[in-house]
Amino acid sequence: MYIAPVGNEFPTSQTMLDEMGMGKDAFLKMLIAKMKNQDPLKPMEDADFMGQLAQFSTLEQITQLNGTFSAYMAAQNHASMSAGALQSIGHQVKAYDEMYDVTIYGVVSGVKMSGDDVYVTIQALDENGAPKVDADGNPVIVDMLWYQVVQVGGF
Repeated sequence: MYIAPVGNEFPTSQTMLDEMGMGKDAFLKMLIAKMKNQDPLKPMEDADFMGQLAQFSTLEQITQLNGTFSAYMAAQNHASMSAGALQSIGHQVKAYDEMYDVTIYGVVSGVKMSGDDVYVTIQALDENGAPKVDADGNPVIVDMLWYQVVQVGGF
């Protein structure tokens, strides 16, 4: 019996069939083999044949619907991230960069999008809340992926 995983991933009909040990190609091969090897004196009942074709048609439609729904969910997720990033403009944020193991505090001054990625431009702040500057006196500005922002406001 197929049990759907918990999370944002939706199983495809093909995934369910694969886990049951039968893909759609195997299903078609089995149906063709059954038709080739049937007793000519006892052909498959029309209702049985139509039922199997209906099952295959339903499988194809579910697979297509799942692909459409997955694309819709990805678009919704991107729109949600974009909206959240845009709403953070002008607010203090706390962001964490795992690669460099550094936490950055600052104010979001802009949002950029590149492909499916949403970036926020952060003007870094020091521990007193004043803008950080580099050795030349220029403000420290950092672009970070929106998902790296771990807190908006409240500090």
